[in-house]
Amino acid sequence: MTPRVRSTSFLRRLLAVTLLTSLAAGTASAIDADGNYAVWGLGQASCHQFSKAFEADALADYRSYVAGYLTAYNAIARDVYQATGNRTMTDNLAAIREFCGHPGRARSGDDRHA
Repeated sequence: MTPRVRSTSFLRRLLAVTLLTSLAAGTASAIDADGNYAVWGLGQASCHQFSKAFEADALADYRSYVAGYLTAYNAIARDVYQATGNRTMTDNLAAIREFCGHPGRARSGDDRHA
C-alpha cells in the first residue's frame, strides 16, 4: 500500500468515526425537555400491526428494524455490550409479541399507522 492510500484510508476511517460519534451524540441528546422524541419506520407500527405480521410469519422487516435499534442502543449505552443478553432475535420478537398480547394493546382498530 502506498503512503497516499494509507492517508486516504486513515482519513476515511477518521471521517466515519467522526460521523458516527456525532450521530450518536445527537441521538443521545435528541429527547426534548418534555421527554418526547421522534419515532421513525417500523417503530411507529401498532401492536395490532406487529401481531398480524407475527401470526403470518412476515417478520423480515421487523427483524431488520429491531437489529438496527438494538445495535444503536448497544453502541450508545454505557457499559452495555448486548442489551438483550443471551436472547436471540426470535426470543426478542416473541417478547414483543407477548407485550403486545396484553389486553388493550392489540385492538383490531389500532391501525393508525397502517
